[in-house]
Amino acid sequence: MVGERKEHEERMAGQSSGPCPVCDGEPCILVVMRHPGMLRFTRELLRREFGCWAATEAHQDERLATTLERVTPDLMVVDAGSFPNCCLAALDRIDRSRVIVIGPEPDESYRSAALAAGAGAWLPRDRVADELASEMRRLLGCTHAPCPPRHGTERFRRALRSDADARRA
Repeated sequence: MVGERKEHEERMAGQSSGPCPVCDGEPCILVVMRHPGMLRFTRELLRREFGCWAATEAHQDERLATTLERVTPDLMVVDAGSFPNCCLAALDRIDRSRVIVIGPEPDESYRSAALAAGAGAWLPRDRVADELASEMRRLLGCTHAPCPPRHGTERFRRALRSDADARRA
C-alpha cells in the first residue's frame, strides 16, 4: 500500500491541467457497513468533503439489492467481514480494484485476505478518519489532494435529498 500511495503522490505532484475524474467528475460512492456506528462515522467523513463525490449507503440486508438497482457505484467502501460476499452483485458492475475494505484492526491477515479477494485497498478502522479520503482519491484516479473547492454544492444537496428519500421508501 505504501508503494501505491507513493505513486499516487508522484502523479499528483506532476498534475496535469486535464480533467480530474474526482474533482471534475461525479463519482458515486456506495458505503456498505454492518456496524451502525461505523456507517454513521463513514457517512460523516464523506459528507465533510462535499463536492468531491456523491455518497450513498446500503445496509447488509435486502436494501443492498434495491440500492444496486438505482445506483451504479464508481467505488465501494465495505467492511472486512462482508467482503466479497456482501456485494457480489455490485462486483459484476464495478472492478474489485475499486473497493476499499475496512478491517476491524491493523492485522496483516485481514489486509491480505481483502487484497487477495481483489480489493483495491484495505484500511483498519483506526485509520479510516485519516486515510479513507486519500485512498478513495487514489483508486478513483484523482490528481488533487484535497479536492479544490467547488463553486456550487447543488449536486451534493441533490445526493443528500436522494439518500433521504430512499431511506424513507
